[in-house]
Amino acid sequence: MTVSEIIAALGRPDDLYDSEEEDVYYSYYAKGISVLFRPEGSLLRAATIYLYSGVEGGYEKPIFRKYRGLTDRSISLDSTYGKVIKAYGAPETKGELLHIPVPSVWMAYDSKGLGFSFRKDDGRMIYLYVMKPVRKEKSPSTVTLDDSSHLCGFPAVTSRRSPSPPPAPSLLRLRVSLLQASFFPARSASG
Repeated sequence: MTVSEIIAALGRPDDLYDSEEEDVYYSYYAKGISVLFRPEGSLLRAATIYLYSGVEGGYEKPIFRKYRGLTDRSISLDSTYGKVIKAYGAPETKGELLHIPVPSVWMAYDSKGLGFSFRKDDGRMIYLYVMKPVRKEKSPSTVTLDDSSHLCGFPAVTSRRSPSPPPAPSLLRLRVSLLQASFFPARSASG
């Protein structure tokens, strides 16, 4: 998705940050969402979407509101490291970040386009992220959004706050398919 598509879906960000590596972050503190954009040709495209737990991770000022959603395997932002492993199996990659304001441990499932970060001191999840899977898999990863978020072309929206009746038709009900061209367009041979 491009910057304009994210703004159309989520509105203007509360904050934006340009990094030295040409990355741009749009932060939506009240929604618990941050979007990392990277240059792709002449456009900035969404590369990673971070969904925050409301737990301080050390860099976010102000703290992001808790994002209320679930992954396709019922992992919420309240889930533990062990519960994530039970749901997804051993992580494909993992590590520790010890020399930062709040030391953390992380795990990633690159083929599913999912990753998780936890505080080292108390094990609470800081955020989960979704991105383009590194290699194709049979079923794309999904995240269920709460009804306050509408990521066009991104997740399937299923309200957690009001499971019945179903969300109104006006809410975008789109499946997270990180392999879809609408979210991560295929790169052409020329670029």
